Amino acid sequence: MQDIIKRTDEVFNAIDESLIQEVLEPKIAETISKHFKTLEQAGLKGDALIKGLAAACVVESVRLSAFIASLLMNIDPDKPINPRDFIHLVK
Repeated sequence: MQDIIKRTDEVFNAIDESLIQEVLEPKIAETISKHFKTLEQAGLKGDALIKGLAAACVVESVRLSAFIASLLMNIDPDKPINPRDFIHLVK
């Protein structure tokens, strides 16, 4: 069990450093900025703007999470996975 925990920690750290911080965070920030401009141009202000932007944040995060989850479900569990290969595939 300790090996599984250690391996999971290694995979998560590799994903966090190379995928989440370097790819997903900037992509989500860029997309949210575009949504903000669109909502602002539509005349939304105050609570309506905040709610619209919050909804956009959730949708973008779920969309990218669903992609990663789908990818993980299609990996053969009998073959060892190299975290760097996984990150390269997602990028």
